[in-house]
Amino acid sequence: MTSLMPLIIGLFLLVLVHLSHQWNFGPCPSKHYVLSFQPERWEGFWFEYMRKEPPVWESYSKCNLFKFGDQNSTLSMIFPVSNTLLNFPIETESISGNERDGHYNWIFKLPLFTSKREVYILSTNYYDYAVVWSCKSYVLFNYQSSWVLTREKDPERSSWVLKAIQRALELGDLEANDFTKVSHDNCPNRTSTPVALD
Repeated sequence: MTSLMPLIIGLFLLVLVHLSHQWNFGPCPSKHYVLSFQPERWEGFWFEYMRKEPPVWESYSKCNLFKFGDQNSTLSMIFPVSNTLLNFPIETESISGNERDGHYNWIFKLPLFTSKREVYILSTNYYDYAVVWSCKSYVLFNYQSSWVLTREKDPERSSWVLKAIQRALELGDLEANDFTKVSHDNCPNRTSTPVALD
């Protein structure tokens, strides 16, 4: 039985991955994205407002907050098993070598592994919202992830921002109904120092 445990665990993880992502037939589709990206205006805090098919390790987290900077970037979040705010380093790499091209690798440095996501910034006005999309091909299939980021924790107070997000999703051929909102209720005080796991 002991020798079967790694196989059982591996199969369980494969099922979990399968159920946690929307698999699509064929290669990744092409989408229009920001070709005149301004990274200096992108810097600062972004709340994860909504997400669609995120990586498995992020699926059940809450209080998610990205911080992008010139020297370092991080993702803070809370997992259901803990009320501790955890802080994960992120490396950002321009795929084309031109930082004005909104096509990047986001490399999340988690304690036990590294998660690399090829992302496209489909739309942003830098002040209010951003729509980020990722896709990875696996021979005959692909799976896609998407995030809606906002500068405010509660963008629903602004009808203009919600309309801009809806328009950006439509232009990116994404359905708002496929996204789930990230809970930011009862989150720790952001002025406190998160637990760093680098």
